Amino acid sequence: MPKFVIGGVEHSGTTLLSDIFRQVPGLDSGFEVGVLLCNTPKEFRTFKPFIDQMPAGWGLTEEDLDYICDTDSFQDFYERLYEKSQIIKKPCEIFDKTPRYAWGIEKCISNYPDGKYILTYKDPRALFYSNYKRYGENVNFKDFIENNLPKSIKYWLKIYENYQKIKKEEIKGNFLIVSLEEITFDCRKTLEKIFEFVGLEFNLDYLLLRNLRYRHTRADYISAKIALEYRFKLKKEEIKIITQELGGILNEWFYE
Repeated sequence: MPKFVIGGVEHSGTTLLSDIFRQVPGLDSGFEVGVLLCNTPKEFRTFKPFIDQMPAGWGLTEEDLDYICDTDSFQDFYERLYEKSQIIKKPCEIFDKTPRYAWGIEKCISNYPDGKYILTYKDPRALFYSNYKRYGENVNFKDFIENNLPKSIKYWLKIYENYQKIKKEEIKGNFLIVSLEEITFDCRKTLEKIFEFVGLEFNLDYLLLRNLRYRHTRADYISAKIALEYRFKLKKEEIKIITQELGGILNEWFYE
């Protein structure tokens, strides 16, 4: 089974954490998995869009995927994934980074109850801007809110409620919840806490993000810009609208 699991709201630092952990000798991972959201690995063979990311994300063929998923055991799945992956630097331990796990955390816990789970989030205004930049920056701001924000709120609220249940111990497991703002503004202290949680020793050299594997990380260093970009790109009146829309829903995620 993976040494630990990373989940979180999309665009809240899960890929950044993966890149940092890949700096650790003897630790590696592909892009994403998603199998812990399924009832069995056999079900994962047709679990879209996650299964479609596996060939490029882990260096696999379709025949490899047939073999990896042909089991009812999650441990067998991960062992076969390690065996067949052409991307990870062996020998190593692997971890599983899949943001969607934060949404389906109860299913993940039922499949991997002994796992250590790092879960991330960020300021809702930054979350909105990430979606706006990716899907609608060239469309009217108010139209984008009307057409996209209700769906996003439903998704974010599910993760927010999961985190509240974890804090109240209504969901039992081994969790560490951190914000992107903590990672960027209190970097060393936060990463030392994260590394201690997963049983690793932190080294400052890991902050020099060498040999980045995927294009999703925009810089080879940790920058406050990734958490504050919305303040530069959105107008003040637009930020005010988003604050009003989300302020009564995702209160604990706002960073001031």
